Amino acid sequence: MSNVSESSTSEPPLKKRLVCDDSSQNGDTESKNGDLPPKKAHELSTNSVTRDPSDPMALDYSSPTLNCRPACSTEAAAELHEDNAATQQAPVAAADFSCLEVVRVLSSSDASCSIALEAKHKTEDGRVLVQLQKTPFDADKLNEVISEKTTLTQLFHNDVYSKHMAELPPHLNKLQVTIIHPAEDKHFQRYEWEACCLVEETPEIFRTYTKPFIESGAPHSKQWIYNILDGVSEADRVVLRDSDPQTGFVLLPDLKWTGEQVSDLYCQAIVNRITVPASIRDLTGDCLPLLRNILSEGTKAISRRYGVQKDRLLVYLHYLPSFYHLHVHFSALTFDAPGTRCGKAHALCDVISNLEQNPQHYTHATLAFTPRDNHPHPLARHQRQSKLGD
Repeated sequence: MSNVSESSTSEPPLKKRLVCDDSSQNGDTESKNGDLPPKKAHELSTNSVTRDPSDPMALDYSSPTLNCRPACSTEAAAELHEDNAATQQAPVAAADFSCLEVVRVLSSSDASCSIALEAKHKTEDGRVLVQLQKTPFDADKLNEVISEKTTLTQLFHNDVYSKHMAELPPHLNKLQVTIIHPAEDKHFQRYEWEACCLVEETPEIFRTYTKPFIESGAPHSKQWIYNILDGVSEADRVVLRDSDPQTGFVLLPDLKWTGEQVSDLYCQAIVNRITVPASIRDLTGDCLPLLRNILSEGTKAISRRYGVQKDRLLVYLHYLPSFYHLHVHFSALTFDAPGTRCGKAHALCDVISNLEQNPQHYTHATLAFTPRDNHPHPLARHQRQSKLGD
């Protein structure tokens, strides 16, 4: 039976109950380490799992699977399942492309094979933001590409070099579609192409500009985060749920990952703490148990679920982050994940090392970041306005 290792905190550790999820086989559960209210319990499953291949997030797991989620009564579980099913299966009006009209292109990227656009719904109110992105190649299906079913149209030929255009069957040429409806200005700002500028944020600049910006609640609502933490939304996608209020977190695949192959694996851990820390700036030595737990248990869960070892993963935080509730990114080193460049990503192992040497490192450090000119951060606005005034 696997165990979730709990890091010590300055407060007395909560007693835990580890429940082995074998009820489908033997009809009972095994409890350890005393009793706790079900909300504080962990469930672990070490069974091999095979999921429906028609599920876009499906994978066959030949190794033990770690499936941690809050334990609850049968009645509460049924109620949560009904609520979650209603949330997951609710129809999205903007998902019917026959009802949309393209208004303008927001941005396009050859590197990520994506394009973002604004659309208008013919019958529904509110603007629609749509991002289309080609999915990565599935190495397991290359024999279907390199076959007699694929016809090539030659574009040019010179000596040993030639270039061709191929039209692939729909099932080999899928698009991942992200829809935001109704979309607000803050959503469009994120997807519109803009030049970036370098900001060297001293502690004084943080206190004067960034901290008030974060405390204002800008730029996005956090309700979707609370839905994940409470198990209301995306509960079926959770890889690991550690319910400890101080060191716990929820680990699940990032929406940027299709889940079809591990070469472009991209997951995200969202901490249970509701207030601080909001970003890397709030991290102190007191946060070390939390950070160590995320690094240790997050990488173990990914290894067990997807077979990607710790030394094949990049684990990091963003600054500035896309939302101000502490979260950590996990991406396969074979994937050129967005936001891994200097001026954006901070390796979690480096963050832990910095705090071990100086518990107030991120309170006193100067941090460089590169916001786009249309970013709602006040310094980004000032940069753009100063250019217009020159």
